[in-house]
Amino acid sequence: MDINQELVNFKTSSSMNFSVLSIENLERYWHQSIELIYVLSGSVHVQCRNMQYNLHEDDIILINMFDVHALSSNQCEVLSLKVDISSLDSEISRFSQKRFDCNSSIETDKTKFLPLKRLLASIVKSNLNPEDNIELLNKSYIYKLLYTLTTNFKVEDTNNFNDLNKNSERIKNILNYINENYRQKISLTDLADAFYLSAPYISKIFKEFIGISFSEYLTEVRLSYATKDLAVPNLKIEYIAEKNGFSNTRSFVSVFKNKYECLPSKYRKKMDTYNSESQNSMTESINYFALRHHTSFNRLVDYLKQDVIISEENKSHTTIYEISPINTSIKGMPLRHTFKTLTCIGKAKHLLICENQHMLLELQKDIGFEYIRFHGLLDDEMMFYSENENGDPELCFTYIDLVIDFLLSINLKPFMELSFMPKKLASNPERTMFFIDSVISLPKSMQKWTYIIQQLIKHFISRYGKKEVESWPFFLWNEPDLIKMFGFKNRNDFFDFYKETYKTIKNISPYICFGSSPVFSDTIAGSNNWLDTFIDFCKLNDCFPDFINMHFYPMDLSGQDVTTISRKVHGEMQKYLVYMESENALKENIRCIRKRMKENHWETDKLYLIGWNSSISHNELLNDTVYKAAYIAKNILENYDTIESFGYWQISDFTEEVKIKNQLYQGGKGFFTYNGIKKSHYYVFQMLNKLGDRLLEKGDGFFITTDGDSIQIILYNYQHYSKLYASGEVFDMTFENRYTPFPKSHTLKVILPLTNLLEDSYQLTETIVNKNYGSSFDKWLELGGLPLENKNDIEYLKSVSLPLIQKKILDIENNSLTITTELQPHEVRLIEIKPLYADFLNI
Repeated sequence: MDINQELVNFKTSSSMNFSVLSIENLERYWHQSIELIYVLSGSVHVQCRNMQYNLHEDDIILINMFDVHALSSNQCEVLSLKVDISSLDSEISRFSQKRFDCNSSIETDKTKFLPLKRLLASIVKSNLNPEDNIELLNKSYIYKLLYTLTTNFKVEDTNNFNDLNKNSERIKNILNYINENYRQKISLTDLADAFYLSAPYISKIFKEFIGISFSEYLTEVRLSYATKDLAVPNLKIEYIAEKNGFSNTRSFVSVFKNKYECLPSKYRKKMDTYNSESQNSMTESINYFALRHHTSFNRLVDYLKQDVIISEENKSHTTIYEISPINTSIKGMPLRHTFKTLTCIGKAKHLLICENQHMLLELQKDIGFEYIRFHGLLDDEMMFYSENENGDPELCFTYIDLVIDFLLSINLKPFMELSFMPKKLASNPERTMFFIDSVISLPKSMQKWTYIIQQLIKHFISRYGKKEVESWPFFLWNEPDLIKMFGFKNRNDFFDFYKETYKTIKNISPYICFGSSPVFSDTIAGSNNWLDTFIDFCKLNDCFPDFINMHFYPMDLSGQDVTTISRKVHGEMQKYLVYMESENALKENIRCIRKRMKENHWETDKLYLIGWNSSISHNELLNDTVYKAAYIAKNILENYDTIESFGYWQISDFTEEVKIKNQLYQGGKGFFTYNGIKKSHYYVFQMLNKLGDRLLEKGDGFFITTDGDSIQIILYNYQHYSKLYASGEVFDMTFENRYTPFPKSHTLKVILPLTNLLEDSYQLTETIVNKNYGSSFDKWLELGGLPLENKNDIEYLKSVSLPLIQKKILDIENNSLTITTELQPHEVRLIEIKPLYADFLNI
């Protein structure tokens, strides 16, 4: 039974492809290619023809053409490279007649395998994000591979190869015959009659080329199909045995127990348990704080030597991008600038920390958000809820008032999340989340819960006025669709919790907007029925939310079918930081959600994104790089004003969700480091804030606005990470060298003509963010990458990490101007064009 998982596949050329496999049990197969198998992690048992080998991490083995082989493992990942020599030109294809003896697991001299491992590492690196001419490079790799094999591993086995070549088609037909007729009574004599061969000869073929007897192979095939049938609960064991060709139930049970070390009924129970757990989608069952990058390639990366691999980083690749002429005299489309609606910080208590307050003051001065969202308003750290000796609620608003007072003083309103549960009020006070605990529980008394919500809202109205409070959006909880994190096994319990909270607030003022609890975009898009069930509940109970909240992180959370993947491998998948491959994932999700909202006639069209980032991890090293600047620019500008907010999570790297590391640039989510140093993407928000109120044109890599006389242009050169990085593998990425996931990076030469300009002269101001300017991480590395020891070090890094600003005066001819500029990989550039009038020029 084939229950291994292909983690990632690269079809590199017509004659070569490689893939990463998570192995559990792979049925016997053969192919008309040579195959190099390199063990990335774990151990694997390889049976090739009639020989058996045990390979461990860093071992490599070559499977010759037509060799029937099988792999099995308890837990293992391998890199498989297949080369079809026969498809090459005639001068090279003659090497397909050769056989090779290449197996590091049985050799004492491991040095002879170093050239192969180096070559394998080079092939992987070069094909992560291949150029258009990669076919030429791959052909050279094939030639080098064949040279290495024929020089160091060729064996004289011509007669045996001729036998293999002659019997390959015959073996294929025999195996196909068995696969089509395994349910019938098949004997060696039946095979002999069907293929006009003698029974002893067929027996010899199985032993010599497949490695097991005919009867053993037939039993394996029958077992593989029978095991899949066990996943169907209403099929009886007796029926499964008969259906799959076993003479009786006893013989089926006997061979099944011999292979799986348990009875079929017990095996089925394990599958049923897994099945029931899998009824929830990956979105519901995942714990994203446990996600991490995979490092299986670490050993292979060690073989990447600068004198061996072709360095792509030093090559100059330039793409020319000619934009159609832009008519600057048109009125344009009005813009709402919804990216400024919302910003986010971790917890309510973080708003009382002076460093965070300083960051927010600077943020409001530079950008000016309308709302801020945070967790933990009702956490015990806020000292809000306690009970007296009689168990009656006692409320203290002191810390909450300090938070709201500060926010209003800097022109920020709360986007009010009612979370989490005070410990004294919790029905399950031991269930917590985050490194610094927040209690994830339903209330032990709904009466007490509605009382404290009622008193909280009334206090707000008394202190800040009804009109002010009615301008604050409210919602309950965080990500209740994630059962293992913030959600609850019984959805209806949470739905009732929501309904009672909704009605308590609406009874005080029906003009207070109350939204849905934020859920993953996968959930809203329909990957599971959580939200559909919630919407039906709200319609039935007259508590439909005034707006819909969602989160987006480009994580690939898709589940797998139980009959094709083992429970163990499925569990491993949930530990790895796997990204969506599409660079347009946010745009695609928003379109899908908008379509569902329209088709299902939801009672609101207001969609708020109140938590999003390029990664869900607080330890994603790309978070600190200038990649993040282009990611933010691309995703906000592509989706500009299509939703009500872009609540970037979060302001700073200061967090209590996970343990903070000592390193300054540890891969946190913020656009400030924990000590207030701006990262590159902070400046993108500043650029966005300078856009005009009317859109002239937008397209891939550009966004052009006007405020009447002046024109604002944002250009960006977004580079997407490699397919391998998306699969969770860091490959050769290190703490210092964080740009290796972008092997296909290129400079973008933009040619942008502007027409119908009304004045004779304009001042052009460029603000540039790239690796050289505006990226504090890259500047920190340039300064040595050492810890910042004092305030002077911090202030100096801040001062040298500013964007580049350059200005020039341009004279206009024929009312037209063509802007030509080159953008580095990941660069974002703001170009402001302001008219210069005659009086100014004469000064």
